[in-house]
Amino acid sequence: MGNAEYMGSTLHINIMASIMKLVGKSDDVQVAKILIAGNYAGVSIQLDTNTAGLKQTSAGTLIPELHTNGGVICFPSAILRSIGSMSFAEIYGSTYYQKAQVDQWLDFIASEVDPVVSLVLRPLQGAAGKAVADSIKQDLDKLLRVIDSHLQNETYLVGQGITLADISLAATLFHVYANVFDVNKLSEFMHVGRWFMTIVHEPEFAAVLKGGHGPGQMGAACPVSGKAAPAAAAAHG
Repeated sequence: MGNAEYMGSTLHINIMASIMKLVGKSDDVQVAKILIAGNYAGVSIQLDTNTAGLKQTSAGTLIPELHTNGGVICFPSAILRSIGSMSFAEIYGSTYYQKAQVDQWLDFIASEVDPVVSLVLRPLQGAAGKAVADSIKQDLDKLLRVIDSHLQNETYLVGQGITLADISLAATLFHVYANVFDVNKLSEFMHVGRWFMTIVHEPEFAAVLKGGHGPGQMGAACPVSGKAAPAAAAAHG
């Protein structure tokens, strides 16, 4: 083993041996993404739900913080990338090009999908509210068509295995499949549906977001937790 490889392995072991603290709300899907990524990366993340000191976005959304030995990392995408960089599991891609593709998907999800999904899940009252809700759902359908087309000949969003892109998008869509979509959506966006079912059945994912795995079955999904998936723990034990 060369010096660089040995140093990299030592750094990875040190990171895995340390416990990082994630400050955020237990029902925040962005927090769920980070905990799931930690499961895949084999790193220990302890959830702290005391959010009194967290900063907020201009929209009033709390910004999660990951407290590490090196300092504090803010914002979900930055935290996901940092966790991906800590791991030998290649959840951030196996090549520079795949890493760029993962970055593209993370940016697309954060800027396009997350805002629409948050509106879809927000209850709107009255006739005017229904019209707005229908319009928002049409916006989501447009996004899903783009994703469905990409997945027509792909098992995962990037490469031949699960990456941060899959984790982020599946977590974003989790409550949509549970509370908004009906079974017809599985046939309308069949490639997204096939991909989604593959991701949510993964033990690393299900350890954080639990529930049934189909439209109308995940409404009682459990709150996120900071516990590692059994399979992840065994793989890295």
